[in-house]
This record gives sequence, C-alpha cells and structure tokens, in this order.
Amino acid sequence: MKTITKYSLFALAVLAPLFVSCERENPVKKEIVEQPEKAEVVTENNTENNEATPSSSESQYTPPQTKLSLNEGEMTNITPGNEFTFRYFAKEFKDNKPASVISSPLSVQFICGMLGNQIPDNSALTEMIGIKGCIEEVNSYFNKLISDVAKIGEDTRMIVANALMKDIGVPDFPEEFLGKLKNYYLVDYSVLEAKSLEDQPIGERPEDLWVKGKTSGLIDRAPEPVLPEMASLFNVLCFNGTWSYTFDPNQTSNQPFYIDDNATVEKPLMSRLGYYPFYKGDSFSAAILPFGNASFLFTIVLPNTGKTLDSVIEGMSAKTWNTIRENLLLKKVSLSVPRFSVSFNENNVFSYIDDSFKKSYFNQMDGLAKEGAHVFPFTRIKQKTLVEINEEGASAATTTQASGVIDNKDSEQIEIFNANHPFAFMISEAGSGLVLFIGTYSGS
Repeated sequence: MKTITKYSLFALAVLAPLFVSCERENPVKKEIVEQPEKAEVVTENNTENNEATPSSSESQYTPPQTKLSLNEGEMTNITPGNEFTFRYFAKEFKDNKPASVISSPLSVQFICGMLGNQIPDNSALTEMIGIKGCIEEVNSYFNKLISDVAKIGEDTRMIVANALMKDIGVPDFPEEFLGKLKNYYLVDYSVLEAKSLEDQPIGERPEDLWVKGKTSGLIDRAPEPVLPEMASLFNVLCFNGTWSYTFDPNQTSNQPFYIDDNATVEKPLMSRLGYYPFYKGDSFSAAILPFGNASFLFTIVLPNTGKTLDSVIEGMSAKTWNTIRENLLLKKVSLSVPRFSVSFNENNVFSYIDDSFKKSYFNQMDGLAKEGAHVFPFTRIKQKTLVEINEEGASAATTTQASGVIDNKDSEQIEIFNANHPFAFMISEAGSGLVLFIGTYSGS
C-alpha cells in the first residue's frame, strides 16, 4: 500500500551488524559503568521479587558492557552497521505501510557477506554495511557473531544458522567459495534431488524442515521452495527471551488501540508499573524492556501526540539510536504494551539493498561469466520474519533466502507510556547496541 494513516505503523526491533577485522584478540574495553546482573526494573509492592527501588525518582541508566568479543577497532563498525539497518528498514516500511512490518536487516547482511565471497572486489559491500577492510574481515566479523550471540544472555536463547542447498543438476560451486562458507559461516551444505511442488508439497521439503528446525517451529517453511536446477543460500536468526520482570496476566485487558484518527480496534494491552530505562524526545518516547539479566533489550519507540509513525521512521538513524541509548533515565513508568503476534514476508529484499552493491555484484558476476569462469548468480532474495510478544517475554525469528537458477532468468514523577497506537520496536544486544530485529506494529 502506498498511503498511510496519521499514526502509521510502529517500527520493529533491533538488529544491525557488528563488524570485525582480522584481529581476534583484545576484547574491547569501553568506559561504561557496570550494571548489576539483574536489570534495575522494579514494580511497586513487588518486594517478593527482590526488586530494588532507585534512591531517587529518576537516575541515569547506562547499558551493561557488551559481551561480544569485539576489539576496540571492531566496535567502531557498530554504528555504520546500524545505519544500514535503519536505512534499509525506512525504505521497506515506506513501501508496505500501513501494515505491520517486521524485518531483520542483520540477516540480510549475513546473506550479502556470503555473496561477497563470489566476487573479487568487495569495496561496495564493505561500504554498504560499514565494515572497514577486505572480505576476510567481513567473514571474520560474521564468524565471531555466530559464536558470540549464542553465548549471551540469561533467560534468553539466540540461534544463528546458515545453509547452502542446491539441486543435483546445478554444477558444483568452486571449492574456494564453499570452503569460506563452511569455515566462516558454518554453512550446512546439502546437494538435493530437488522435486517439483507436485511431487513434494510445501512444508515437507528439506528446506522447510531445516528452517522449521532452526527457528524452533516459529517459521514453518522457507521463503520459497528449492526446485530443480535451483540453488539457495539461507540465513536464520531466532531469538527467545523472558522479560527481566514479567507482566501479570491478570493486568492484561482489552483496550482501544488507535490505528489513526478515524479507526480504533480492541487489543489486549499488558500493563505494569515499574522502573524502566526511558527516553523522551520532541517526536517520540522510548521505553526499554530488558530480557533476563539485561544482555538483550526490547525497545519501543512510540510517537508523541501529534506526531506520526511515518515521521519517526523517516528520522531514525544510527545517530538517533545512539542518542536514545546515551540519554536513558531510569524512571517510574506506567507501561501498557499490546500482546501480539505478527508475521511478515518480504519477496524483494534486493530492492532495499544499496544500489552500489547490487550493481557491483551483478556486474562482476557477468564479467566473470564472460571470462569463462563458472559462476552462479543469486538473483533474488526473500525474507520471512515473525515476532510474538506476551506476558512472559518475546520470540522473534527470521529466515533470509538468496536463490538463483541455472538459466539465470530470474533476475522500532510517573511517566505514562501507553502503546495504544502504532509504534516501532527493536531487539538489540544491550552493551553494543547491535540491532537484531526492527519492526512496526499497527494493530493488524
């Protein structure tokens, strides 16, 4: 849809790239205050959970030090990586509003990193995703990320998985390409006797079973089937976290959700009074809900009265994100958040990737083909994403699939924070600010 209502759709979660150089030692030491193992989020009259009330009505909140094993140089790549996330999502949101949009630009970056190993010149790739250096540094960064995020968090679970599947009729990929995918991206490599949809229905196919297994059943099928004479690259990100302090289901009730000035629907809103990291700006307010020991965060960005989600998303950037993170106050908040489950399919990921990388990739693949090299261009990228929010916590999963065929023809005092109108949200790693998922919720 090309039109949007006054409030528009909320933005999703957090997930933007961390970037690595070839160095793998000397974890970064940032001058930030260590936080208690348990997030200082409190609810009045809830002493049985040992929630400590701040000594004053509000205090500065500093996220905990990142548990990602990035050195000081690699940490400087976080901001440009997040910039890609917000740039990508703004274009996707604009084309799909007023629907709820859920996305993982980080998953797209994993796919682009793997594709970069097919071409000799990766300057456009490194510029797009903000990694300074060569393809080896891109590979090293994603390799470190795969191992790191699975180890982070208490009461959270994060899975990163990659796969390459090809029909037996597709010529073998170059050993150098396969070697890098296996060594750096831990790719599951499968050669299939791909079947037609008549012979093997969707849901029972190997690619569907792989996606379903890696996402713990949150996503039950691949974005598209792997058919005869076809090959596909896959990335999966799957997150499951329990709130540091859960919502009482007895406090959840159906309340009006204002889609715009003229439309209202009933939605189950979860309510809680407690101390949360909070930011208030001219255009929007942001509330942070920590998971577990606060290693991952769920950020809700809610347009202020008189502001639209369109304008908020348009103004979001890595700089805006850092401003939020650097100016958080621990404040008493009366929080109301919808309980919801939203899935979103994006069938044209390439249209939101920077033109410079698209042109570089396809031009180089064409050039290699003309020189007689064996190449297999991945001509389309699709993504399926799902987010579920309830009283206990949140789950999010995405699978991004790059595909091609042999003939190459397919070319996010008491403050009132009532999220009862369209908003954006992010899921991020707390210390670094790495955005994992980003999306909007519009009430539908």
